[in-house]
Amino acid sequence: MALVPVIGYIRVSRLGGREGDSFISPELQREQHAAVEKREGLKVVREIEEVDSSGSDGSRPGWNAAIEAVERGEVKGIVVWNLARFARKTRDALNALDRIEKAGGRVYSATETFGDTSEGRFTRTMFLNMAELESDRARVSGRAARASALDRCIYVAGQAPFGYVRDEARRLMIDPATAAIVKGLFERRAETVSWTQLCPLCLARPALPSRTVSRPVLVRGCCT
Repeated sequence: MALVPVIGYIRVSRLGGREGDSFISPELQREQHAAVEKREGLKVVREIEEVDSSGSDGSRPGWNAAIEAVERGEVKGIVVWNLARFARKTRDALNALDRIEKAGGRVYSATETFGDTSEGRFTRTMFLNMAELESDRARVSGRAARASALDRCIYVAGQAPFGYVRDEARRLMIDPATAAIVKGLFERRAETVSWTQLCPLCLARPALPSRTVSRPVLVRGCCT
């Protein structure tokens, strides 16, 4: 029997150095796609991977390209780790599923079971609602955590800006070893020295790593 051609869609919302059980890596998703291929008699003929891509964003180029490929008849469906990888907005997901199914296609989930029946479609919508709920709760929790950190003067970025170090409470403190460099940069910039002229001066300072020599980083480092 001929295998059904499909697209394997992989999405990671925010990379940020994450790892562990909560991080559904592209490799893990790819492995599960292979399991679905065997189970459903599919053949992944194309893979689309979107990293640092929110499932709440209905304008994702890879996601839309996968849907359009089904509509053009190039493939017969899309394989995902779960429906949360497909979309985090129920309305966007249902609209996309309607387009796919009108074209004779289907979305296959590696970790969820739902059939093409009234009960199956109800179950699928529940999975989508749960995906949106999880996204909304994470967004609210993240805002609360950031607000709490700001109230306690905690710097939440991964790396302290140049000119500062963190204390035990993760608050920013002036770094005595580099404070004079930052002060000098400010003074020169105030004298209308250009960024093009400032960068070579920074490179000549052993205390300032070359990877930080850029206008955005200098602004963050000096003005935080």
